[in-house]
Amino acid sequence: MPIYRESSMNLSFLTLYPSALWLPESPEYDLACDIIDHLDFSFWRPLTEKLALEHRLTYTKCTRVTEGANPVFIYEGEQKFVLKLVPPNWSQQAKSELTGLKLLEQVKLALDVPKLICHGHFRNWDYIFMSFVEGENLASLLPTLTQQDKEMIAFQLGEFCHQLHQIPITTITETTTNVILDWPILLQEQRGNIYQKRQQQGLIEPFLSDLEPYLNNINIQCKQGSNHFIHTDLHPANLLVKRTAKGVRLTGVIDFGDAIICPDPVFEFTSPGLLLALSDKKIFTQFLDGYGFDYKDKQSLVEQCMALSLLRHTGELNYILNTVPHANTAKGWKQAERYLFPLCE
Repeated sequence: MPIYRESSMNLSFLTLYPSALWLPESPEYDLACDIIDHLDFSFWRPLTEKLALEHRLTYTKCTRVTEGANPVFIYEGEQKFVLKLVPPNWSQQAKSELTGLKLLEQVKLALDVPKLICHGHFRNWDYIFMSFVEGENLASLLPTLTQQDKEMIAFQLGEFCHQLHQIPITTITETTTNVILDWPILLQEQRGNIYQKRQQQGLIEPFLSDLEPYLNNINIQCKQGSNHFIHTDLHPANLLVKRTAKGVRLTGVIDFGDAIICPDPVFEFTSPGLLLALSDKKIFTQFLDGYGFDYKDKQSLVEQCMALSLLRHTGELNYILNTVPHANTAKGWKQAERYLFPLCE
């Protein structure tokens, strides 16, 4: 899910770090946010030039992408390519991105994904060069699409997720170790501090006080067994589409910065269920049908999706409640189920 942070947009850091060539090696969280949110390309240009030159990557134009939790730059020339910078504060995202790109090099997928070009460190910040994936961002187009287009995109995304989850995770390497979660321990830890965490995030009432009662009254499944490579963040801003004679079709997936390896594929269903379906039962079921998931026990699936969304180690619930139609009108999580994961009448 998207992570939305408050930023003071404090520019005082420019006195100490006049350009990205002087990035702080160990920035505090607020400083890292202020630097990332600074969109003035004159600050970033010296670093984008330096890194491209070091890796002998040629281009004629470079621009900063204005959206996203990390600085991303698009280089144009004979071929387009992308640079992503990740501060040391959340270096795990760089590890996840690299794990995803390296795993995906080994398989042929139905949709386009970035290809790793090279990577490294600059003043303790990770940087990753990758290929550019063509397509229009679904987030900007979604409100204008027909119901048929939305359902087809959901079905295609389900197919892609199933294909992604079939990638063999048999050999444990240094790369895969970075993103393998101890699933039972993670769920236990998240369950233990869920109220405090969501309180610190400012979760609105009555949803904050209803967290414990809701979770206490459902069966949270802690699945174990075979691991799956899971993107976890398949919301419209990470999906690319193209217009065809048959309508708008899904063609690419980007941003593997929150990818994990865990045994529960249902964790993948949460972002599409919330932010692609947007309370539309038909769209959500098309996603599940594309995946080939047996959802005869609808209530159990809804509760598992709800639990994993509430216990999620990333993401911000107020954004979800204010984005999914009617969700913030519910009197608690039980009522919100019908909007957030629309399967049961």
